[in-house]
Amino acid sequence: MGVRKKKFIWTDIAFELSREGFHVTGIDCDRKWRNLKIRYLAVLEKHETGEKSGHRIDYFDSIHSFLKDDEDTIAYLLRRKQQPFPKQEKSSAYEEEQFSATSAEGGMEWTEKSVQLLLDLLLEFRDAFTNKEGGHADDTVWEAISEQMKLEGHKPGPEQCRRKWSYLVSNFHQQKAEAEAKGSVPLWPYYTRVRNLISQIGIPEPITDIDTYTPVKRRSRGTRVSPRKRMKFIKQEIQDPDYILPTQEEDDDDDIFLASTSNEPTFKSPKTKVKASSYLLPSEIQEVCDRLDRVEENMAVCRRLEHLEARLDDVSQQQQAQSETNLLLTQVLSELSRLSHAITNRYNTQTSTDPTDLNFPEADPYCKSTSSKLKRGKEHYFEEDSVVVNEKCVQLTAMDPSLQEIEDKIDDVECKAEEEFLYEEELSYPDSNAVGEGHNQSKKNQENDDTSSAQTYEKVKPLLKEFGVRSQVLHDKKLLVEEVRLKAEEARLNAFNKMASFFENAEEFLDSYSDMMRALSQGEGLGRRGPRSKGPQTVKED
Repeated sequence: MGVRKKKFIWTDIAFELSREGFHVTGIDCDRKWRNLKIRYLAVLEKHETGEKSGHRIDYFDSIHSFLKDDEDTIAYLLRRKQQPFPKQEKSSAYEEEQFSATSAEGGMEWTEKSVQLLLDLLLEFRDAFTNKEGGHADDTVWEAISEQMKLEGHKPGPEQCRRKWSYLVSNFHQQKAEAEAKGSVPLWPYYTRVRNLISQIGIPEPITDIDTYTPVKRRSRGTRVSPRKRMKFIKQEIQDPDYILPTQEEDDDDDIFLASTSNEPTFKSPKTKVKASSYLLPSEIQEVCDRLDRVEENMAVCRRLEHLEARLDDVSQQQQAQSETNLLLTQVLSELSRLSHAITNRYNTQTSTDPTDLNFPEADPYCKSTSSKLKRGKEHYFEEDSVVVNEKCVQLTAMDPSLQEIEDKIDDVECKAEEEFLYEEELSYPDSNAVGEGHNQSKKNQENDDTSSAQTYEKVKPLLKEFGVRSQVLHDKKLLVEEVRLKAEEARLNAFNKMASFFENAEEFLDSYSDMMRALSQGEGLGRRGPRSKGPQTVKED
């Protein structure tokens, strides 16, 4: 079975305590146990070093019976014994004097991390300041806080922690008074935390044991502080608000004590107050810079959000335009496929027919060689060549079977007339001796021939007339057919021109669409909000 997490164990302990009538949480139990353990280790170390201290804590025997064989306790004691500067038995006056000398030499400097840790420990030990936990002295609490800070790598003594807290409280009141006087917001970095701690643990008591010794540069109690010295103290405070010289700490403590006993303001001179408020502490400047950085970060985040919203709008508009473009492309592709199918069918029909055939409607009305066909039509109808006329007659007779019958009748009449003429000529010239008679006979035959020709002409005349009428009708039909064909060819050429322009527009549109899709795939133009591109131009169809 694995080891359960610590927070679940403290939750179970809090549940058992609530069943007994003590309403606490697991976090409260954990914090209380850590405080007891820290104070227990501090008292145990004093006992181990042989110090006869009167500092005790409640339940020491119970905690010692529980933690005396603990590995952490043994390791802590060994580590404390191996430190190069063990704790010595000194009186409180000697410790304070030693602290003043160390501070004057610059051995102990309060960094921001150490101050924050001190405030955290004060918050954890707030019960010791409010309830006194069975009448414990404050020295025990400050020793526990000092030991905890030493575990974290800092080395302030109990008196140093206590004086630092007193200085923080006095500086808080000064910052509060200046802010109320100027009507501004305090910029001291520890203002909020110190205010919360004061509301929970109260204002610390004035330091009353400062007369039991006479440290270096120590003034006697009860003397008044001159405005010049106060101004010097303010300038030193401006130079480094977290590093305190011993004279500054003592003056500050005396000012707090005098203010609490005489109910007089610390700074009586208005001139000094104006000069003090005219300076800006480095910590205040740093706080202002930090706030400006946070404001700039927030503004940058807002600008980034606006930019992202604009990009989302652009992407939605591009998606809508892309959907419309896809729909239009689908229609264009369907139209192109239909036109391609129609052109293929017409090409197959054109190649399967004879382009020189003039019969209607068997001839292809969509033939591309319009000029050559017109030329052939002109030669066919207006040239007086006999060969062309004969071909025309053949074509006319092929189109109308009745004309073929008339032509056959004419041929029969001509053949009969020719046979009769030849027969009469043979009869007219039987031998060479009858030349005179033949000459006379030839005249007679010529007259007979004229008579027979006239008779034959009279017989053939109605047939020729009918043939001419029908030929004229067919000629008119041919002209009408050619006119219709010319109009069809003109319409076809217009259709081809429009279709070619449509194809050119479609190709340009496809090129622009491919460029747009390529740009979208590469992510170009997303960070810029340019003018909205118009939708694809539609091509009007005939």
